This record gives sequence, structure tokens and C-alpha cells, in this order.
Amino acid sequence: MEDTATTGATPASSMADGARGAASNVMDQARQAAISQLESQKGKAAESVGTMAETLHQAGQSMEGSGQPVAQYVHRAADQLESLSRTLNERGVEDMLVDAEMFARRQPALFMGLAFAAGLAAARFLKSSSRPYTTMADRMRETVSSVTASTDGQHPSHDPTMRYSEPVAGQPGGW
Repeated sequence: MEDTATTGATPASSMADGARGAASNVMDQARQAAISQLESQKGKAAESVGTMAETLHQAGQSMEGSGQPVAQYVHRAADQLESLSRTLNERGVEDMLVDAEMFARRQPALFMGLAFAAGLAAARFLKSSSRPYTTMADRMRETVSSVTASTDGQHPSHDPTMRYSEPVAGQPGGW
């Protein structure tokens, strides 16, 4: 067994070094996983942007056929989207992150404004694409109001023509 005086390390400092090394390994693995995920998403985004560019070019061609003057602007927008798609395909995520960091350092106010706008756009997209969440109480209120409206205020048990069905598991409105 070595003497701590000869190695210059105490058990506590060697444990701290081991913990730092383990934390560094975990961080490297997380970073690589994040970059891999971003590369995948970048490829999907590049494909979507390319598809939008093709669609805009087709729309521009049909506008040219009908003599609309905005066709040239539509083609310019499509060209810009094609350029963006190529850039996304050709550049790596790490390069784009470095560019974003440099832009943020040069133009911090503009960067923060763009980040804020992107956040608002993402929130709006997520909100519009999700199903509205309704609670059981909301569903019960809707049911009561629809039954009350259909029976002119009378209790539904007094209406012999009204039929009831049990909720079915897995069905809308079921358990």
C-alpha cells in the first residue's frame, strides 16, 4: 500500500477526481446523444424545407401560366428555401451551433428577439396541434346541458323516447 505522503493524494481527493471523471463521461455521452438526435431532426427539417421549396416552385409556375406578377416573388422564396435546405444538409449541427453562438455574441438583442419569436411560434404550434384536454367535470357539464336543452328543462327520466347507453371503455366519452 502506498503512503499518501509519497503519492501526494488523499483518499478524498482521489474520490473527487473519480467523480469528476465519471461526470465528464456522462456529460460526453449526453452530448453525443443530443448531437445525434439533432442531426436526425436536422435531416427531417432539411427534407421538409426542400419539399416546401418544390411546392412553391410549382405554385410559381402555375402563377406564371395565369399571368400573375407575384410569380417571381414566389420563385425567389422557393430559391431561398432550397438554399436553406442545402445548408441544412451540408453543415453539421456543431458548426451551426458555433455560428449561432457567434451571431448571439455579435447581435445579442436580435438573437434574443429571434429566440423569443421562435418560442412563441413553437408554443402556438404545439397548442394548435394538441387535442383540447377536457376533464370529467367538463364532459358532465356538456352532457347535462345537452340533455337539458333537448328536453326543454324536463328531467330526462320523464321522456320515454330517450334512450341511454353505457359508456364503453376506449370510446370517446367512455372510461
